[in-house]
Amino acid sequence: MSTVSSYTTCPHCSSDECSVDFDTHTNESYLLCYACGYYKITAYENKEGKTNKRVIQEINNPYGCFDFKMKESVSHTVIALSSERDYIKLLRKLKKLGLHSFECATLSRVIDGRRTITDLLSKG
Repeated sequence: MSTVSSYTTCPHCSSDECSVDFDTHTNESYLLCYACGYYKITAYENKEGKTNKRVIQEINNPYGCFDFKMKESVSHTVIALSSERDYIKLLRKLKKLGLHSFECATLSRVIDGRRTITDLLSKG
């Protein structure tokens, strides 16, 4: 897999913390906003010299963006949440793993145009 990565303005909340990864093998782009959780996968197809695009998956009205890092890991995992229900399910899974397993865990949301970041480990 070869990927081209960049940042853009989020179409949902206007944050500049919106990553775009384009997979040159599958011709798909993955857009994720770290501020609000907006998420979109778009596939591009070239036919007869014309580029067609098709949205495969999109979270239009996200609940937020969950970011965590396990203590033994070298990288962060970022998950777009589509609803409060998804958030509650994720919290239950985290608690089963044990909060001591995490180096950090935050929830970022944009509410009424204002970004909030909640440290989930301090809420224990």
